[in-house]
Amino acid sequence: MAPRVHPGWVVPSALLFATALVVLLAIQNRALREDYAALLEQTRLPHPGLPLPTFETVTMDGKPVTIGRSPDGARQILFIFDTSCPYCEASLPAWKKIATALDTAPGDGIDVYGISLDAADTSARYAAQHGLSFPILTFPEAKLAALYRSRVVPQLLLLDSAGVVLYARPGVLEGKSGDRFGPPYCSRSTLTLGG
Repeated sequence: MAPRVHPGWVVPSALLFATALVVLLAIQNRALREDYAALLEQTRLPHPGLPLPTFETVTMDGKPVTIGRSPDGARQILFIFDTSCPYCEASLPAWKKIATALDTAPGDGIDVYGISLDAADTSARYAAQHGLSFPILTFPEAKLAALYRSRVVPQLLLLDSAGVVLYARPGVLEGKSGDRFGPPYCSRSTLTLGG
């Protein structure tokens, strides 16, 4: 039996088809990697719709507070920070403005708290040194820092009265109007959690 001869257009067509298939697979691979990165970030950082656990603790002033649930229906703004993070310190002027504005607004229904990842004594000194007027507290258990997904600081969280994240954003808060959010931020891999 004689070998079968293919017409001259078959080989170039097959090569063209293979090239198109490789390009299509590369595009799909890139899209899948981007989707995977977005999903991975959602597991590492807080995001809108994420329910957070409620916990009770005391502020640096010794006042009891419940984080993650508000019986009076108030929302909570949380500023999660580390006392050694330069980006947290850069965010403090804007946070002071936010806390002052919300403190003087009548019937705003928003409570502002700072949550330090450091030990209570270090956090209290930091709050006094920087003149922070909003209540400062620490996570009573190290696992809460993980459950609140505080992998990077500074971290801004807006919670509804049931402890569901309405808005979350890691990174420095700065600017004259206090409305610019975004990186840079300190990674938890370079910071240690205090006791």
